[in-house]
This record gives sequence, structure tokens and C-alpha cells, in this order.
Amino acid sequence: MKARTSRRGCARSGAIERVQLGDGDVHLHTIGQQPPVGICGSGILDAIAEMLEAGLLSSRGMLNKDHPRVRVRDNKTEFVLAPSAVSGHGRDVTITRSDVNEIQLAKSAIRAGIDILLADCGIDGGAIDEFIVAGAFGTYLDLNSAIRIGMFPDLPRGRFQQVGNAAGTGARQMLVSAQRRQLARTSHDAIATSSSRLTPISHSATSPPSISRECASREQSKLPAVIARVSVVTPHPSRPPRRGLLPSHF
Repeated sequence: MKARTSRRGCARSGAIERVQLGDGDVHLHTIGQQPPVGICGSGILDAIAEMLEAGLLSSRGMLNKDHPRVRVRDNKTEFVLAPSAVSGHGRDVTITRSDVNEIQLAKSAIRAGIDILLADCGIDGGAIDEFIVAGAFGTYLDLNSAIRIGMFPDLPRGRFQQVGNAAGTGARQMLVSAQRRQLARTSHDAIATSSSRLTPISHSATSPPSISRECASREQSKLPAVIARVSVVTPHPSRPPRRGLLPSHF
């Protein structure tokens, strides 16, 4: 999944990748130490976590209009990360309510998936032994920021692994290692066995759809209790979210 914002930033020279708020000022770190021209995924995640911590953002994602860097322009409330005087393109770099909304959607989708897996297996977040974060976005995000906004459960940081392009690495391993191919088959069979224990979805006009699953034990599957592979996805901003996919609170 890929996080999207109205800034359309990417990991290029001048993209803001780290944000800190302190001493009444905004401290930015950009790729290549160049003047800021946009903001990438890890940067906006940092910014929102810092804004929450500083009270500039409510749990519902509303910007605090009393802050000197928060303004209303074209009927849109926005936070100025880098004014035009210091940016690399002569325009302000800002975070709008729409940008916050995109991160809320991404956070909600990821956390909902994690919580469903945990509930399915009858365990809480503290029982996770290893939390694997994969993908380009997952490689560079700050774990403390992801935990601060509620995207990831608050686990000891040593349980997290940021592994980069896990899909590509796994594909290469399958090509060159018979042992890895056998491990993949064993893992697939264990997951298939657990999945086959689904009960049919049943619902009526008076009761919502429900589904239950008997999770294979760790001894049966020989797998970690929960493996979370995270790369961020949100609905397209031009399409309003369906009921039930509205952004959750931070």
C-alpha cells in the first residue's frame, strides 16, 4: 500500500524526510540536505506525530488555528512546514487537512488489519514476538512516529524489523535455494491448514455478517505468532471512502 498526500512528494533531493517541532520552531531534514521542495511518506508521518504531541492536531485530525504556522487559505486549513523564503521552489510547503486525512486512512487500514489478525488468533499486541515491516515506506519510517499515531502497536522496539524489499529478497531466495523453497511449501501448507478451518459466513436481516476462525497454534504452524508486513495503502483521494472506512481517531 502506498501513502498519498496532496503534496505528491517522493524520495528525491529536497524532499522532507524528518520533522521535529521544538523551541517554537519547525526543524526539517531533507534528502541530500537540499532546500525543501516537498515531503515524502516518512516526513509527513513524522510531522503528524509531532503535531499531535505538540497539541497542533486534535485526535480527530483538526488543525489548531491558534498556532502562528496554521492558516486558512482558499477555505483550507494548512500548516506551513517550510515557507516560500526557505523552500527550493519559491512556494510554501504545507500540510493540509486532506493530507492528514490520507494518513488517517492509511493508519486505519493498517491497524485494522493488525487488530483483526490479533483478534482472530485470540491474542493481544503484547504477544507479538516479531513485527516485520517491509516495503520502501516501511524501510524509512520512524517507528516511534508510527506508534505515536496508532499505526503500529506499542511494542518494545527490539521486536520490530524493517527489512526493505522483502518480496524481492524472497523471490531471489526461492530461485537459488532448494531449502528456502521447501520452507515456503511448509509455511504455505501450515497457513492453508489454518485457513481451511473457517466457518461459513452467515448473516440474516437482523444480524450482521460474522465469521470465525480457529487459529493454528505456534507449535502446529512453526511460525511466529503474528508477522506483520506493512507497506501503506489508502483509497484514491478523488473517491470518497465508503461507510465503515472513515478515518479513525489518532
